Amino acid sequence: PNLRHLRFRASESSTFEAVLSLKNLPTSFRHFDLNDNRPVFTPNELIEFACSLFARQCEMLSIHVWNEEDILTLITCMNQLRVLEVTCYDIQCANHVKAETPEGQESVRDELIQWLQEHLPSTC
Repeated sequence: PNLRHLRFRASESSTFEAVLSLKNLPTSFRHFDLNDNRPVFTPNELIEFACSLFARQCEMLSIHVWNEEDILTLITCMNQLRVLEVTCYDIQCANHVKAETPEGQESVRDELIQWLQEHLPSTC
């Protein structure tokens, strides 16, 4: 019941079911690490995960997602979230997180921040 950090790795076919089966554990994870070098959820599965009581108690999440819309889903559904570490796979999102030079990385980061500001409520 005192477990606060969980790093989770599973085979691609079982990740969604395995993660959601953890929701019945009598603990609330503060840090959940699903950063497994690929998105572990389809967009619909991500919504189900993010809206579950299990995920809404999470304060720190590391995860791979498909696109910027998935970031919005996580932020809006997980109201206890304080830290979100995300890697995107969508081409549009990949353009935000990959750059050749440090200056390019800063510019790309600024673009992603601007995009998030335009799409998130001012309370975020």
